[in-house]
Amino acid sequence: MSGNFEWHTDDEWDQFGQDDDSAESPRRSLRNWLIIGAIAIVGIVIGGYFVAQRTTQRIEEVTAFTEENVRSSYRLVERAVANNDLELFNSLLSGRDEAWTDARQRLFIEGALFDRAALGLHLLDERAEITEVELAPELRSAELTTQRSFAIDVGNGLTETVVLEQLYTFRRGSDNFIYAPPDISFWGDQSSIGGERVELSYRAIDETFATRLYNDLDLKLLDFCNNFLNETCGLRTPINVILSADAETLVEIGSLTDFLSTNGTTITLPSPTLVGRPIDDAGYRALLAGYTEKIVAALMADVVQYRCCTRIAYFKAIVDRQMADLGLRPPPITAADYQVVINLGFPLEANLKIWEITSERAVSADQERIVAATLAYFFDRDSTLTNLDLLSTMMSAEGGFRSWQSSLLPVDSLTDRFNQFEAVESEDWQRFVIENAQAADVEPPVPYPDEQLMVACSAESGSALYGLDFAEQTWEPTYTTPGSALFAVNLPGDDAFGLYEFVDDTNWTTSLWLDGVSYPYISADGVNENPFWVYNGASADKLVLADGNLSPGQPNRSVFIDWRACALDGECDQTHLTGNAVWSPNGEYALVVEAEPGQLSGAHTNLIDDEGTIIRQAFPTTGLLVWLDAERYALISASGNTYSPNVFAGHVAADDTTLLLSLNDLRDAIPTGSRDRLLSWVDLAPVPGNSAELLIIAQSWSPTNYLLLRYNTETAKATLLYESTQPLQMPVGADRQRLSESVSADNRFVFFNSGLRPTYELLLLDTTDDGITSYGNAFQPQWIGDWLVDLDDNYLRLLLPAHSFQQFTPLPATDCITMAWTK
Repeated sequence: MSGNFEWHTDDEWDQFGQDDDSAESPRRSLRNWLIIGAIAIVGIVIGGYFVAQRTTQRIEEVTAFTEENVRSSYRLVERAVANNDLELFNSLLSGRDEAWTDARQRLFIEGALFDRAALGLHLLDERAEITEVELAPELRSAELTTQRSFAIDVGNGLTETVVLEQLYTFRRGSDNFIYAPPDISFWGDQSSIGGERVELSYRAIDETFATRLYNDLDLKLLDFCNNFLNETCGLRTPINVILSADAETLVEIGSLTDFLSTNGTTITLPSPTLVGRPIDDAGYRALLAGYTEKIVAALMADVVQYRCCTRIAYFKAIVDRQMADLGLRPPPITAADYQVVINLGFPLEANLKIWEITSERAVSADQERIVAATLAYFFDRDSTLTNLDLLSTMMSAEGGFRSWQSSLLPVDSLTDRFNQFEAVESEDWQRFVIENAQAADVEPPVPYPDEQLMVACSAESGSALYGLDFAEQTWEPTYTTPGSALFAVNLPGDDAFGLYEFVDDTNWTTSLWLDGVSYPYISADGVNENPFWVYNGASADKLVLADGNLSPGQPNRSVFIDWRACALDGECDQTHLTGNAVWSPNGEYALVVEAEPGQLSGAHTNLIDDEGTIIRQAFPTTGLLVWLDAERYALISASGNTYSPNVFAGHVAADDTTLLLSLNDLRDAIPTGSRDRLLSWVDLAPVPGNSAELLIIAQSWSPTNYLLLRYNTETAKATLLYESTQPLQMPVGADRQRLSESVSADNRFVFFNSGLRPTYELLLLDTTDDGITSYGNAFQPQWIGDWLVDLDDNYLRLLLPAHSFQQFTPLPATDCITMAWTK
C-alpha cells in the first residue's frame, strides 16, 4: 500500500468537501459530469419537444389562417353576387384562362353564377353552407366545397327543396385568394358509355353520376319516341350527349336560342360538377329532369326542323307539355294560372303579339300563362291532337296565330273558320278558362261583400231564388214559386229587395223580400194591383216609389209609400205622384219629372222632400236629371220643339236655376275631330269626388259616334276620354241605369257599356288617370261596395277593378237574369 494514499471516512469526505471548496477529487468530478450530461440530454429532449410542438402549432395556425382567407374570398364572391357588384367580382377573378373568366363574367351578368334556373333549379339562398376547404400542400391553392339549396316546381304552386354540392377552386393572388379555374387533372380522363338510343361522354370525376344518368336517359328517350313520335323511334340514333367541363356550356343552357343553335343530335350539356352534384336522390331526379328537358328540346327542334327562335313562346310551351307527359315536370298550367288569365280579361287576342316574339327572355310570365292556356284549350277542343301536331302545324302556319288556330280547331264550314277566333274568344274559350279556374283556392285581395247576394232564376216548371255563399262559392235555394218567371230588383236601404213573380206573360204579383220573408204588396188607391218597384237611387231606408200604370197613353202614375209599414202592418200611407223620382245622394230630396204621355214639350220637374211634399216646381226639362251633390242638381232643358238642350244647375234652397253648360259650350270644348258635328246629350254625372267636373256622354251625327268626355265647369275645358261607333249606355236588366249610379263605393271607377243588347261591352273608367279598360260582355253590372257584379248566361262574375281580380261562379240554374242583395 503506498504511503501517498490517504483514507477518509465518509464523514471526513463530507467534512473535507465542506472545509475546502478549492479541492476536488477525481471521483466527485466524474459524478458532476454525469449529472450535467443527463441534464443536457433532458434539456435537448424537452427543447426538441417544445420546438416540435411549436412548429406543429405554427403549421396549424398558418393552415387555419389560409383556410379562413379562402372562405373570406368565397364570401366576397357571394357578396358581389348579392349586390350585383361586377367590379368587385372582377377583382376576385383569376385571369389565367381567358375563356373560363369570360364565361364566369357572363354568368354573373345573367344572374346564373350560382342559380341553375335554366335546368329548373331556382336558387333559394345566395349564401351557401361551406362544408370543406381542402388546401394544396404548398398552401397556394384550395378547393372549396359548398352545399346550396334550390327550389323545384312540383305543381299546384308548390315547390320542393333540393341540395346540390358545388366546388370552387381558389389560388393565391398578390393580396388574397382569387376565384380560379381548376387544373386540367381535376376533371380526369374522358370516357363514354353507349347503346342503341344514347351515347354519353363524361369525365372521370363524374363517373358515378354519369353511369346512373345513362340508364335513365335511355329509358326516357324510349318514352319520348313512343309518346312524341308515336312509333318505336324515328330519331336519328344514337343520340350523342356530352357532359362537358367547359364553363361556356353553363352559359349556353341559359338561353334557348344559344342552346338550340349549337345542338342537334349531338347535345352538349354542362358537367354535373359544373352544375352542382346531387347529394341525394331528390337532387339527382331534379338534375335528371333538367338534363332531359334540354335533350328533349333539341330533339323536338331537330324532328320538325324548328327555325330558332320563331314563335318561341309556343315552342317552349310545347316542350313543357312534353316534359309533363314524360312525368318529369308538373302540368304546365294550374288552376291558379287560369285564374290569372281571367284577371287579365281572357286575352286570347294577346296571342297575336306573342306569336311574333323571337326571344324567350321577351316573354313575360303572364304571356306564358296565356300560351299554356291556349294550348290546353286546343287539346280540350280536339282530344286527338298531339304535341307533334302542335309543333309541326306551328312551323307550317304562315298566316299568323289565327291561321294556326284555324288549322287546329275543328270547324264545320269555311265561314266558321273565318269567324272562329271571335266565336272562341267570346264563348268556348271563356267557358274553358273559367271551368279550369274553379279548382283554384284563391283568396280575393279584399273581403267578400257583407251583403247576401240573391239571384232569381226562371223556368217553366217553377222558378227559384238562390243565395250565394261567397266564401264557399255555393248556392242555396231560398225561395221557390210555381211561376214561369221570377225577377229580383234592388230597393233603397240594405235589408230588403223587390220581387216580381210572373204567373204568365202578362200577369204577375209584386212582393217585398224582407228578413228572409216574402211580403205581398198592399194595393194603393188608383194604382195597379201589382205595380213595379222602381230602383231610383234613393239612399233613405224609409221611402220608395212604386210605378203605378204602364198602360199605353196613360199617365205614368206613381205612389209614394212607407213600404216597411205596408209589409209589416198592412197599412200604407200614400202620396200620389205623376212621375218617377231621382233621389239625392242622402235620400232627403227627389226630382220628379211630370209630363203628358208621349209629349216632350211641357214636361217639368218638381222638387219634393222625403215625405213626398212638393217644395217647388223646378224647371222645364226633357227628363235627364242628375244630382251633383246632396243639395245641388242638374237638369237638361230643350227650348221649343228643337232638341238643342242645355244643362241647368239648381239648389234645393234656391228658386231659380242657372245655365251650367250649353250645347255650344260643349261643342267648342271638345277635340277638333268631333267639333263640327252636331251633338246631342245622352247622359251626364259629376266626376266622383269633384262636382266641378262632369262626365258627359254625348252623341254626334254623320257619322254616328258616341263620346265620353270629362268637362271642367270652371275652366270650360273638355277632355275626350273615349269614342265609339256603338251606343254608350248603362243597362240594368230591361231598365237603363244612370251614369251617376254607375260609380264604385270608393268613387274611383265608373262603368258604362258600349254596344247593343245582348252583347254589351263592359267598359270601366278609372277616374284617377282617365284610363278605360274593357272587361268583355256584361248583361247587368251593378256595384256591391267595391265589387262589380254581373250575370251572363252561365256565370256570376265578381270583379275587383282596383286589384285586377275577377272570379266566376257557375250559376245554380239556367235563365238567371236578375239579382239583388240584402244584409
